[in-house]
Amino acid sequence: MENDGRFESGGNPTENVARRIGARSNGRIVRVYFSLPFRGMESEREELTQKQWPRLASICSKAGFEFVPVDLRCGITSEMFENAGTLDLSLREIDRSDIFVGFAGQQYSLHGEDKLLQKSFDSASTQYPWVNEYRNRSVTEIEFLHGHLRNPGDKPACFFFRDKEYDNKKVIEHETSESETEANNYKSVIDGQDSSSLLDDLKTRILESRDKCLKVVDSYSDPVDGAKRMFETVEKYLRETVLKTPAKDTTDHEKTSHLHNAYCNSRLGVGANKEYIGGDKYLEEVERHVLPDVEGYQNKPLLILGNPGSGKTSLLANWIHKHQKHYPEDIIAAHFVGCAPKSTSEQDVLIRLMTVLSLGFSEKSRLSKNDEMNNYYDSENSSTANNTYEKLRKMDIYKVVRELQDLLKKISESGMRAVIIIDALNKMESMHKTNQELYWLPTELPMGVSLLISSQNDTKSTKILLEDRQFDKLDVGPLDVEDRERIIKEILDVRGKRLEVEQTEKIINKPQTENPLFLKILLQDLCNFGSFEKLEEHLESLLSADSTKELFNNVLERMESSVDPSSTGRESILSKVMSCIAVSRYGLSEKEIKSIVNIPDHIWSRIYFTMEEFFIDRVGILAFAYDELLATVYDRYCDDEGTRVLYTRMVSSYFQGSLDGVGDTFNKDIKVVYRIVDELPWLLNKLKDNEQMKKCLTHLGLFMSMFSDTDGKYDLYEYWNYLDSKGNEISDLYMKSVDKQVANMYTEWFEKYNEVKSPAKELLAVVYAIGELIYNSGHPRECIPVLKRVLRLQKYAYTEEELLVDTNAATLNYNTLNKLAISYSDTENFDESERIFHKCLAINKKFGDRFDDSGAIMNDLAVLYERQGKHDDAKKLYEKVLEIRRATLDENHILIGDSLNNIGTLLFHTTRFEEAIEYLNQAIEVYEVYYFGRFHPDVAEALSNLASCYMNLKQCDKAGKIYERVHDLTVKALGDQHPDVAEKLMNWGMFCQSQRNYLSALDMYERALQIFKTVFNDEHMRVLCVMENIAFAYALLGRHDDAHPYFSEAGEILQRTGRIDSSLPDLNNAMLNYYIDSRRYDDIRILLERTLDAKFAKAEHFIMLDKLDNMVVDDERPKRRYEHTLDYALTRFPNDEELLEYIEEKK
Repeated sequence: MENDGRFESGGNPTENVARRIGARSNGRIVRVYFSLPFRGMESEREELTQKQWPRLASICSKAGFEFVPVDLRCGITSEMFENAGTLDLSLREIDRSDIFVGFAGQQYSLHGEDKLLQKSFDSASTQYPWVNEYRNRSVTEIEFLHGHLRNPGDKPACFFFRDKEYDNKKVIEHETSESETEANNYKSVIDGQDSSSLLDDLKTRILESRDKCLKVVDSYSDPVDGAKRMFETVEKYLRETVLKTPAKDTTDHEKTSHLHNAYCNSRLGVGANKEYIGGDKYLEEVERHVLPDVEGYQNKPLLILGNPGSGKTSLLANWIHKHQKHYPEDIIAAHFVGCAPKSTSEQDVLIRLMTVLSLGFSEKSRLSKNDEMNNYYDSENSSTANNTYEKLRKMDIYKVVRELQDLLKKISESGMRAVIIIDALNKMESMHKTNQELYWLPTELPMGVSLLISSQNDTKSTKILLEDRQFDKLDVGPLDVEDRERIIKEILDVRGKRLEVEQTEKIINKPQTENPLFLKILLQDLCNFGSFEKLEEHLESLLSADSTKELFNNVLERMESSVDPSSTGRESILSKVMSCIAVSRYGLSEKEIKSIVNIPDHIWSRIYFTMEEFFIDRVGILAFAYDELLATVYDRYCDDEGTRVLYTRMVSSYFQGSLDGVGDTFNKDIKVVYRIVDELPWLLNKLKDNEQMKKCLTHLGLFMSMFSDTDGKYDLYEYWNYLDSKGNEISDLYMKSVDKQVANMYTEWFEKYNEVKSPAKELLAVVYAIGELIYNSGHPRECIPVLKRVLRLQKYAYTEEELLVDTNAATLNYNTLNKLAISYSDTENFDESERIFHKCLAINKKFGDRFDDSGAIMNDLAVLYERQGKHDDAKKLYEKVLEIRRATLDENHILIGDSLNNIGTLLFHTTRFEEAIEYLNQAIEVYEVYYFGRFHPDVAEALSNLASCYMNLKQCDKAGKIYERVHDLTVKALGDQHPDVAEKLMNWGMFCQSQRNYLSALDMYERALQIFKTVFNDEHMRVLCVMENIAFAYALLGRHDDAHPYFSEAGEILQRTGRIDSSLPDLNNAMLNYYIDSRRYDDIRILLERTLDAKFAKAEHFIMLDKLDNMVVDDERPKRRYEHTLDYALTRFPNDEELLEYIEEKK
C-alpha cells in the first residue's frame, strides 16, 4: 500500500523546491538527503549508489542541474556515526538539502542512555535545542523529525518502509548459515526491547502525515524494489517541478551581481540582529560625503583607509544596507574587488559599475521606448542587463570610461543621486600595468554623484587619491574595549555560548583583538570547540597568536584533529582539502572537492560546517574568504614546490577527466562547462605541462567556449604566448583537430542517418576563429591556409545566392576575405592582397557599406599601397578615410587619431617632414584626449616619429625634448622600474649618443641596465643589448678599458647562446682595433673566434686569426674547427683579393 499525496498546508511543491534551490547557487544544485539505518540496509545502499543515483544525476545534468545525494552513513560503521557526535552534522545537512528521503527496515537503531550518543545530543542541542525532548530516540528518528515530522510539508519528503516478510526471510537465511551477526541486522529487538514499538510508532506518524509527503511506501518487497520506487518518486517530482523548465544559463552579469550582493550581506554586523558595533561615527562620516542636507556636508570623494581586517568592507556594507533603507530612490553601484572571479581589473570594475548604474537609472527614470537611454538599457527586458554587460566587455576600456562619464552626467541632469563604491582598491590587478595612475577613475563628479573608495594604508594609489585627487580621508581605527565586549557577547549569544569573566578579560586584553577580523576568527573557533573541559587550554592556544595569520594556523591545527584525530598536519584530510582549494584558480565546488580528495559525505560535512564561516560561496564554488587564510594554508601545507605541484596535478587531473568525458566530437550548440574552461588551462599552465596544455587548447569545444568569451579569448592569447609556439605549430595542431572533427562527424551522421552530410556549416565558425587567433598571435603567414579553408567550407555550406541574402553568411565571407587580404599584405604578397581588397570593396558596396562604415577596408588598402611604394595612392586613400571618419565620428575618436597618424607616418617616410609634423601633432592631441593623457603605444609611436622628423630637420633640441617626454610619460604610467622605462632610456641614450653626448648616453644606458637586470636574467637579449651600448659609449669616449668588461661578458654570452649575429659590428671593430693597438693577443684571439661565428665576419678576420696561430709553435698551435679555417673562408669569400693573395703567399 502506498500514498501519492501532494502538499496542502505545506505549500506548492514547485514554489517550495524551486524557491529553495534558486536561493542557493543560482539554481544549479539539487541536494537530496538520504536517511538509511546502518544495519540491514546494505543492499538498498548499493542499489542507490550503483544504479538509481547515477540515473537521477544524468536526468538533472541534462536539465542543467547538479544532483548531490547526501548519505552521511555511507562508508563508515554505525558506531562511528552514532557515537561520534555527528547528529549536529546530520541536522545541518538536512537544513541545506532540498528533498528528504527516508528508508527503514526493522532496525530502529541505537537509542537511550548510551554516553557517546548523549554527547552527540549535547553537541546538537546548542543549535537545535528541541532535540533535548527526544534524547531517548534514535538518530534515525531525529532525522525523520527534522526532515519532515516537525513541520510536515515544509520540505518535500518521501519514505520507504521495507516489508517485514523480507526481513524475516533474511533472518532465517542467515541463522541457517550460522551467521548470527548478519541475522541480527534484520531483527527488530537488537537495539533494545522497546525498539520495535518505537519503530512502529515512528512509521505510524509518517503514515498519518502521508498527505504532506511526496509518497509513503509502507511495504516495498526488496531492496531493488525500494530503490526503484525511490527513483520513480524523486524523478517524477523533479520533472514536475524544478526540471520542468531546464535551468537557464546563469549569465555573467547575474553571477557577478549574486556574488557581490552575497559578499556585501556576509559583511554586515554580528549577532542575531546583525548589529554593526563600533561604527556609528564612521557611518555618519560617510553620510556627510553623500547627503547635502546633512550638517558638515563635504562635496568631495572619500577614501576609507585601514589595516587588513580593520572593518573597511563591513563599514561600506552596513552603510549600503542602512542608506538603501532610508533612501531607496538613490542608485548605489558597489564593486567589492576580489569577491568574485574576474573582479580585480579596471575593466571588471568599470563594467560592473556601468551595468548597475545603467539599470538603476533606467528603472528609476522609467524611460520610454523612444528615449536614447532606453537603447542602452531596457529595464523591461531581463536579458538586456546581460546584453549590456557583454557589450561593455567587448568595448575598448577607454570607451567604457567615456560611457561612464556620460551616464553620470545624465544621472545628475535628471536630478537623481548616485553613489559609486569601490571596496579594496589595493587588491586590483591592472590590465595595463598603470593602476597607480587611476586613469579609469572619474576625475570630476557631477552634482549628485558621490564616490567612496576603501583601501589598505600607504599604497601608491592612496597617495594619488589623497594628494592629486584631493580625496577626504577616513581612518578606520581599532576597536575599543566596550566594542569588543559587545561583539563577544553578540557572537556568543547567537551560538548559545558563555565565557567566564576571566576568559573574556583575557580576550579583551589581547592587543590583537582590537582588529575585528582577529576577534571574529577567535570567537568563531571558540564556538566550534566542543570540549568544555579543555576550553581554557584552547583559548590560551588561540591567544598565543600574534597575528591573524598565526591565529588561522592555530585554528587549522585544531580543525585537523576535529575532522580526523588519526592524522594531523600535512597528512590530515583537512590539509588535502584546503590545499586543493588553494592551488585552484577560483576555488572548487563541493562535488569537485569530494571527487578530487575522495572523501565520504560524513567527513566532508564535518569539514564544511567546521570551515563554513571561512569560505566564500561563489555561485557554488567555495573559495577562501580571507587572504590571510590562503597564505596560512600555503605556509602550513604547501610551502614547497613539490607539494604545490602534487596538489595542482590532482586538481588538473580531475578537470582533465571532466574534459575527456565531454568527448572529442565538436557541437557548435554545446559549450564546454565553464568550470573546465576556467580551471584546466590555468592549472596546466602552472604545471608547465606544455604538451597537455596544447592538447587542451586545441580541443575544439573548449577552444570555442574560450574564444566566444571576452575574458576567455584573452586567456587563450596569453596561454599560447606562454607556450611560445611557432605559428606553423599552432596552425598544424588546430587543423589536425579540425580534420579529426570532420572524420568524426561524417562517421556519426552516417551511423545515425545512413547518409553522408557535409560538416561545413558546423565547422565554419570554429575554423574562422582559429584563423583569427593565429593572426592576432602575430602569425599572418600561417593564418593564410586557415582562412582559405574557411572559404572552401563556405562553398560547401552556402550557395552563391545564399551568400547574397544570408546576412550571417555574407558577414563571415566578408570578414574572411578582409583578414586574408591583410595577411597577404603582411607577408608581402601584394598582388593577391590587392585583388582580394578590391573584392571586399565590391561586396561592401553591394551591401550598402554595411561592413565598412568607417573606411577600415580602404585604410587597409592604403597600408598595402604604402608597402608597395605607391605613396601617392596611399595618401589619397588615407585622406579619404579621414574624411569619412570626420563626417561620422566624434573629433577625438581613436580612429581619427589613427588616420592622422597614418598620414603623418607616410609623410615622414617620404621625407616630407614639416607636413608630417603637422599631422603627427594632431594625432597626438587626439590620442591624449582619448587615452586621458595616459601613455599608450599609439602615443609612443606618434611621438617617436615626431622626434625623428625633428632630427631630420636638424631641430635636435625639439627631438631631445620629445625623447625626454616619452621617458617621463612612461615613468608616470608604469613606475621607474618597469622594463618599458628601460626601453625608453635606451632610445633616449641612443639619441644622446648620436649627438655625441656620450656621458649622458652612458647615464641612460646604466639606468636601463639596472632595470633590465631586476626584471630579466643575465642572459636576456635586452640585458646584453644595453651592455654592448654601454661598451660602445665608453669606446667612443676613448675609455676602452672601461668598455672591455661589458663587451667581453656580453660577447661571451651571445656566442655561447648562438646569438652572436646580434652583436654590434661597429663595436666589435672598435674593440678589435683597441686590442691590436694594445697588443692584447689573448683578447684579440677570443674576439676573432667570436667574430668568425657571426654573419658580419670579414675575410680579413680569418687572415688575422691565422696569423695569430702562426705566432705559436707547432705543438701549441690550436686545432681550428672547419668554420674557423682559411678553407672555409674561401667558401664565404671566394672572390676576396686579400684572402686569395694571403693564401697564395702561404703556399
